[in-house]
Amino acid sequence: MLDYMQALRERFVGECDRERRQAIHNLRKEISQGIRKEYRRKLLRLVDLETALREEYALENFLAGFKLAWGLSRELGEPYDHRKDMERRSIEQLRKEEQ
Repeated sequence: MLDYMQALRERFVGECDRERRQAIHNLRKEISQGIRKEYRRKLLRLVDLETALREEYALENFLAGFKLAWGLSRELGEPYDHRKDMERRSIEQLRKEEQ
């Protein structure tokens, strides 16, 4: 189920553009070359954890929205049809006028 939700999210949300991904990669490379190995590992681990957390939150938000929309559609029953609604209102109004 989670794979299906991830596929839906990717379809409707889309991927980050390639330019941003390349900029992130380049900046990460510059930072990793400019600091000591010990701090570089810690910084890269921090960035990786933050990225994973953001992706998890984004998926949870998508799932929550999807579940909300699904629940609302089930509560409403059949899809709204403006034409049918107008016919129903007209019939009700005619019945009131006849009384």
